[in-house]
Amino acid sequence: MVQRPTRDELIALAKADPEAIADLVLMLWDRVEALEKRIAELERNSRTSSKPPSTDKGNFTKPPKPKPQSLRQKPGRKTGGQKGHPGSTLEKVANPDHFITHDFPIHAACPDCRTRLPQESSGSDDWEVRQVFDLPPTTSMPNGASKPWHAWASSPATAAC
Repeated sequence: MVQRPTRDELIALAKADPEAIADLVLMLWDRVEALEKRIAELERNSRTSSKPPSTDKGNFTKPPKPKPQSLRQKPGRKTGGQKGHPGSTLEKVANPDHFITHDFPIHAACPDCRTRLPQESSGSDDWEVRQVFDLPPTTSMPNGASKPWHAWASSPATAAC
């Protein structure tokens, strides 16, 4: 690194060799332009240009905003049902609206061992009983009334258009 000359040394050089001073000024001018270009490149990131965020090198002029944190206090309990809370379960209905029996086909066999499945039940323990609870059907009422499109198209008011 070249040591910085003093003011008196520069004046003496200008009197002795004016062309050396001109070369020095041009060299310094080129260096300033190169450094300004480098600063502009470092300041350009995904926030200030169309560059993708993956090309950022952490050289933001403003630091990125921290993630927002909740101001809610965390309760001392674990998530889910708490101990001692009485649960509620949908019980099976004694007389369901529909009852479907799923029988095996006549030549049904186990897909793994190819053993034929029995066609008749040997007892009530062989059956797996499930009950499905469906929501009741809803009815939708319109909020207004309108003529169908073809009625508007054939009305005398629109026929003149």
